[in-house]
This record gives sequence, structure tokens and C-alpha cells, in this order.
Amino acid sequence: MKMGIVLGLTALLWAAGPASASPHEVRVPLHDGKLDWADLSAAACEGIHLPPWQLGHGAISLRGWKGSLFLAALDASCGDGLRITVSDDALIFHLDAEKLPRSVEQSKQALRAFAATENPQATAVQTSRYGLFLPPHIDPAKNLVVLIHGLDCDASMLHPMGIMLEERGLQVAYFSYPGDQAITEDVKLLEKHLSALHETFPGIRVDLIGHSMGGLIARAYVEGDAYAGDVDHLIMVGTPNSGSQWARLDLLLKAQKGYYLSRRDPDWNWSWMITDGLGEGANDVLPHSEFLNRLNAGPRRTGVHYTAIAGSHSAMATVASEWTRGIESWAPPATRNWWGVRQLESGLAHQAEELAGRTSGSDGPVSVRSAMLAGVKDVVVVRADHCSLFIGNDASPPAAFPIILDRLGVTVAAQ
Repeated sequence: MKMGIVLGLTALLWAAGPASASPHEVRVPLHDGKLDWADLSAAACEGIHLPPWQLGHGAISLRGWKGSLFLAALDASCGDGLRITVSDDALIFHLDAEKLPRSVEQSKQALRAFAATENPQATAVQTSRYGLFLPPHIDPAKNLVVLIHGLDCDASMLHPMGIMLEERGLQVAYFSYPGDQAITEDVKLLEKHLSALHETFPGIRVDLIGHSMGGLIARAYVEGDAYAGDVDHLIMVGTPNSGSQWARLDLLLKAQKGYYLSRRDPDWNWSWMITDGLGEGANDVLPHSEFLNRLNAGPRRTGVHYTAIAGSHSAMATVASEWTRGIESWAPPATRNWWGVRQLESGLAHQAEELAGRTSGSDGPVSVRSAMLAGVKDVVVVRADHCSLFIGNDASPPAAFPIILDRLGVTVAAQ
């Protein structure tokens, strides 16, 4: 309910026109220390000269710690544009509309600040899961392989690949970040942790391996102003260097991730859906985004070995193949030698094989063309979809795995 209030207030404040531009106060009556949502709605609409709009129902006591957290979160969400004071009978908003959120992106930042401040314990748990997670023991004379996940994912999807690399004698670290915030924020977090790594292990060399959007984060670090000259290999697996329209499905990906975490993680909190990002990262991945235009306008980093691994098998073909195979089992066993049923099953099996082996110009979300990058000659295309490029199964390792081993100098004889 409180999230709905803040969403409504943010929309109202953002929609405020020039008439409310001058600093002013809005007083909301309190009833025995309680704030009624109806009073807040009426005062907010009146304060910014808009027709009445009911934001919610119910009330919250401002005398307890929950009320204090709510006020602190509301204050934090609007920065210098809002100051809050409480008297015996009123909640007073000191508004400076010129400093309030004035764009969609600023409003998203306000909502993230509110959710983070209103749920400090949940935010602390979530934040503890971001950063560079190092192996127990590091040999500074050996390269450190850093794995980076993609949009709306977390470090758990990196572990199978990491374990396989460790079994080949490589030392592996995992970089995890808020899955849907602006990529520039992710890059700053990576810069911070790599800087700390070099303070502890001066001179250590790094190999960056990024899946999907993770490759863009790694590349933005390597080609950015804060690059420390520490990377030998940059391996991009299914990375949309020219963007992907699939980023428009971000809301579905976010919902899937939220559902998955809510079922398996006892610390999960609703606020994580907000503080993890509100589509900023997905917007950066869209073709011709401001982020990609800026990144692609720059040169490749001299001294870094670039590799781009692309998939040429759509995930939809995989699903269709498995669905077709499933139809084969519909016929009762006693009828499988009947004329017609036998031919039908044979035809379905052939169709399933054809779908499984079909190649295309993309891995589903990312086209082969988008995975390519000007100035990078080491481009490898394999028949795999976006997930199987990086995540294997019981029958086979990730499709990109042999290529990664080769580029990192791990020979077949050493496996």
C-alpha cells in the first residue's frame, strides 16, 4: 500500500506544472499521530494544483519506528526538493518543485531511494550480495577470471561455469550487481571492486568473461576512462554490442526473477524488485540507446584480447523441438504399430530433429550481427541458444566453454 502511495505522489509531483514551481508548504492534518492516506491525497493534489486523486486507503502512525522509516524514505526519495517536519497536529511538506524529480529516470531514482530507505534490513541483505566475490585463496602470479552475469540475473547462474573453470586449474571470481540498474552504475561498481583488488594484490592480471549484458559491463570498463590496464582477455558471450529488442521484455524477466527468488530465498523482500533497478539497464541494451551509441563510438582498448562468441540457434527452436518430441508420447503404446500412427510418430521425430539442428541468425535474444563488434576479428559462432551458450546441462557443457578454455590458454591435454 505504501508503495502505491509513493508511486502516486511521484507521478503527481512530476506532473506539477509551472504554477507550483515556487517553493511552498503543504500541510496534512494528523489524527492522534496518524496520517490518513485520503488527507495526504487531497493535500498533494491541492498543493500542486491538480484535481483530487485518491492515492490509497487506510492510515499509518507516525509515532512508531515504521512511521519514522516511512518519513525518512519519503524525504530521501525527493532529495533537496522536499523537506518534512511534523507538528502535533500536522505533517508539513516543504516543497521546491524545481528540485523535485522532473523526468521518468529521476522518478525511478526516487522510488529506488524510497524502497531502500524504508526497508533498511532488506536493503542491507541485498547489497551484501553485490560486488566482486573472490576465491578463498588467490595466487597473484596467476590471472583471475572474473565472470559477470547478464540482465535480471544474479551470481547463481555463474557458478556452474565457474566450477568447470576451477576444475581446469583457473582461479575464478564472480561479479554480481543490481540486475536492472543503469549500466554506468554497474561499471562504477566493477571499477570500485577491481581497484580494491589491486590494492590487495598489486599487479594481478584479470580476464573478464561476460554473458549477455555482462559483456557490455566488462567492455565499458575496459574501454572507459577508469580502466586500470589490468585486463588480458575480454570474452563476450552472447553480448548485444549493437543492442537487442528482447530488452523490451524486461518486465517479464524481472517478474520471473522476483518469483524465483521469493520461492528459494528466505531473505527476499518486495523492495528488491525496486532497488534492483526499474528498467534502466534494459533501456541501455535497446538498439541505438544513448549508452550503446556512446560506447560504440569509442575505440577498442589496445593490449586487450577481445573475443566475441555468438549463438546461431534460437531458444524458440529448442522449445519447439522439445514440444514436438513430447507429442510422440501421446499415442498409447498399443497403437504405435498401427498404420498411420507409426508414420505420424516417424514424421514428428524427423521434425523434432530438424528443429533441434536448425540454425538462424541469432541465439534468440541476441543476433549474430549484434554480437559482432567493429575492430574485433576473433568472432566465433556456435549452434547454441542464449542460455546454452553459457549454461550447460547434464548432457553437455556450455557451448562457449571450449572456446573460453582455448582463449585462456587451457589446452585439451591439460583438462
